[in-house]
Amino acid sequence: MNSSVPARRVLRLGPSGRICATLRGEGSPALLLLPPLGEERKGCVRPLVDLAGAWAAGGGSALLFDFAGTGDAAGDSPSDWASLLEDASAALDALASVGPIRILGARIGGRLALELASARSGIEGICLWEPVCDCAAWLRESRRRSAFRGGAAVATDKGERIDGFLFGSRLIADLESRISPPPAPACPVRILSIDPRGNVTRPAVALAASLGVPAEGVRIAPFWLETEPFDTAPLLGPSLAALGRPPCASPS
Repeated sequence: MNSSVPARRVLRLGPSGRICATLRGEGSPALLLLPPLGEERKGCVRPLVDLAGAWAAGGGSALLFDFAGTGDAAGDSPSDWASLLEDASAALDALASVGPIRILGARIGGRLALELASARSGIEGICLWEPVCDCAAWLRESRRRSAFRGGAAVATDKGERIDGFLFGSRLIADLESRISPPPAPACPVRILSIDPRGNVTRPAVALAASLGVPAEGVRIAPFWLETEPFDTAPLLGPSLAALGRPPCASPS
């Protein structure tokens, strides 16, 4: 057994253990990773797993989880926005004994990170991957993308299926109501804007201005739309730096 490989544990968190989480490493500081929703979650799994591994390899601990109703967690769909925040808060609680906590939020996970940090203490910093601020616009784009792929959104008695993923009626209503930027949390925030040319996108510029925080362009394609393997290294270095940790050895 290679003792240099960070420990990995699978946890069940939240009410009735509905959240499935993987904890990498055991040291401090801790990193909580908040994934996106729907089809975008699939494209973000590899970079999130690689970042968790790199963070743990540097001596910290990293927790990556599935919201209830997504991935390996229990349920068919997140019930509403409040349940997403409840799950994120439960994941945050699981790291409370480790020490200082930082958060990485990807896409809609970025908006959740900002709202969570505004409601909870003990968070030392946040890094956001091309965060979604206008959730209503994101929902419209997701429906268009689903239709383009030949799988137009389908209404059901439980809500709506978009790209094959179920979004409950209350969650859709909550997403459609979240248009304006959330308030800025007390902790430092860094935005990493994802663009093939390394530019800072307009939504990232607007959110950075609203929050009064810096935004940096990362030269990589929008990986949340990727279906093929890709090199995550161009993303990991800036992410570790934004979170206050130097790049370390490649994760195992």
